[in-house]
Amino acid sequence: AYQGIDIMAGMDLEEVKAKYGDRICLVGNVDPRVIEFGSKEDVKREVDRCLSQAGPGGGYILSASANISANTNFENFIQMLVYAKKKGRYPLPGDLGRK
Repeated sequence: AYQGIDIMAGMDLEEVKAKYGDRICLVGNVDPRVIEFGSKEDVKREVDRCLSQAGPGGGYILSASANISANTNFENFIQMLVYAKKKGRYPLPGDLGRK
């Protein structure tokens, strides 16, 4: 697994998925700033972005791209987990019929 896909360092999740996603599991890329400072809707959009960019075809674990700060909004962190559990189950939409 590769767990260093840091959005704050300018890494592009979709590009990493295209280059390596068929060979290794990818972990991360949720912007921790969104979890810390964003609204619940911002968190949902961030989860959707990561799932749509790296989820298709499998091999992706949703996680923050960097450490979660002690000041992180707890409700937003829980929102990320709950929403990811709801939206991030395989097969993802669009994966049906894929081999």
